[in-house]
Amino acid sequence: MSLSGRVVKVDSWEAFRHIVIEYSPESLAYRIEPGIPARHLTGLRLILPAVGIQYVFIDTAIGDRLAKTGIRLQTDERGNRYVKD
Repeated sequence: MSLSGRVVKVDSWEAFRHIVIEYSPESLAYRIEPGIPARHLTGLRLILPAVGIQYVFIDTAIGDRLAKTGIRLQTDERGNRYVKD
């Protein structure tokens, strides 16, 4: 699979899940994007590479969870929020 080609931003978690089921990939790429200051998590980016296309889903933190996926944020001893791998 190539990471080159067209990039499609997928806005809903349900649509991204449907695409993942359709392609049945062996793996996905992800990036946890910290905010500034670091104690405020900015978001989670999921990338599904397919032949000639990349599907990208971005979720951002609101309160103690990611807004679209509902993933609960963890807080370390310094008050920094993060997504547990």
